[in-house]
Amino acid sequence: MQSGTPLILLLVAIGLIALSSWVEEALSIGWNRIYFTMGLPIIVLQVPVESYHTNIPSVPRLEAQFRSAVTGSVVFRQIAPGTYGFRGKLFDFALFRVGIHGMLFFDREKGRVVLKGFAGLGELLLYLFLLTIVPLIPSPWFERLLPFSCIGLFIGIPYLIDLRRCAKLASFAASAWSRIYSP
Repeated sequence: MQSGTPLILLLVAIGLIALSSWVEEALSIGWNRIYFTMGLPIIVLQVPVESYHTNIPSVPRLEAQFRSAVTGSVVFRQIAPGTYGFRGKLFDFALFRVGIHGMLFFDREKGRVVLKGFAGLGELLLYLFLLTIVPLIPSPWFERLLPFSCIGLFIGIPYLIDLRRCAKLASFAASAWSRIYSP
């Protein structure tokens, strides 16, 4: 009976990861305001804007700027006055798809653009599961180094891509907000 325990734990873990991913997709598709404003922030950027105008960049302007076949397109929706939610475009097949979701806030009081990018719960559970399981594999420490290195690459490379994309997004939003433009 105890020999089946690891299999049961594995199935429960896979079920939790799948369930959390499905819930996240439903919240993302429905543009749920809480989903785009709360979570585990993995990227927080604040770009000061010396002078800004009453108009903020429009959704079509932001989306036109952030289309990519390599990293996938980013889509936006206004979720509150002066605040946009963003995520990777669904069914957008790209080499490195944007993995985070978050909010872009035009802070008129402090004259800055604030971008917060949140980690997905399904991804976090998957990485936590892998970090828990790999040490339990009965093998010499150097054989466990390869899975840990792979986990590091699977976390690190997408994070760096998302960080670069978010930095461009925050910079573009601040620049566009400080110039008068016509939609």
